Amino acid sequence: GVSLSERVRLALANAEPRESVPVVIELTAESITEDEPLEICGGEVAIRSGSCVTGKARLTLPGIRVRGGSLSLSRVHLCATEENRVQAGRLRCEDCFITSRHGCGILCLQKAKVSLTDCEVAHCMRSGVGVNGKSTEIDMNRCIVRQNNFSGFGVNHQ
Repeated sequence: GVSLSERVRLALANAEPRESVPVVIELTAESITEDEPLEICGGEVAIRSGSCVTGKARLTLPGIRVRGGSLSLSRVHLCATEENRVQAGRLRCEDCFITSRHGCGILCLQKAKVSLTDCEVAHCMRSGVGVNGKSTEIDMNRCIVRQNNFSGFGVNHQ
């Protein structure tokens, strides 16, 4: 089958450049495993559990890398085998469970904009949310950050 990264690349390539409508990808399986990280470098992408999925679709991959543009996740159980990173882009999560086996649940680098609503960030090898960059904006509403190996929030002032 076609990987999630390839589906996103094709959808963004076929999107009308002047429209600011997000490309929407529905996860229709209960559990999806990807071999490569999902990289977003531009455009608007929304990934959500399909209506046929009970609860949250589990997405296991090395991580998400938002380097520009915007990624929205809705009703997704995001399991990163490495780390999820946001740099100079926007990540919005609603009703998600986020974990990372070898890094931060979400590592916020320079100019990252992260918005979490009704999410849980837990069981990460490092901090649940890591802040390692200037001009980072983090907005959290009704979220739980717990049981992470380092700390709930880790801040590096470099």
